[in-house]
Amino acid sequence: MAECGLKAARQSLHSRAIFRVPASLSMTPSSSPSPSTATAPLVALLDRHPLFSGLPQPVLMQLAENAWHQTLDAGESVFHEGDAATHYLLVESGQLEMVRFSQEGDEHVFQSFGPNAMFMQHGRYPMSSRAGGSSVTIWRLSGISLRATCEAHPPLATRMLQRFSQRLYHRVNEVEWLTSSSA
Repeated sequence: MAECGLKAARQSLHSRAIFRVPASLSMTPSSSPSPSTATAPLVALLDRHPLFSGLPQPVLMQLAENAWHQTLDAGESVFHEGDAATHYLLVESGQLEMVRFSQEGDEHVFQSFGPNAMFMQHGRYPMSSRAGGSSVTIWRLSGISLRATCEAHPPLATRMLQRFSQRLYHRVNEVEWLTSSSA
């Protein structure tokens, strides 16, 4: 009796759209779309990135939706502390510096991101960013497209969670090391 109810529940769940892979992400040899000339360089860059390598072409293309390419001169601002974080950034070339100013007005560079580095924030940017010592070329990718792609392709969401966990583990160890060495 319970088996019959479970089977009906499974059929009901599978008939809902949230469990279906959208047609744009289904991968058959004859229907595999190819990126437009505008997004082809970004799709190739994403495919070389450790987080996205090996993902199906339609998934990479969905990530590239609404992205735009930007080249900034040395010292030019990318975003400011407190700006709404609607995009995530992928560095193609050059250095992107993360900067925060102290209450006294002193500038502190917290981190630099080089080629193939990705910077993501959710909500608001926690500090300012600018092009490093020379020009920097970045791709601004839509946070909305990333979320939609993760929802439609759960293996990508799992990869992102794994990477976040690794980075968090590294940062916790770093803080522990710093606090124990200064005590």
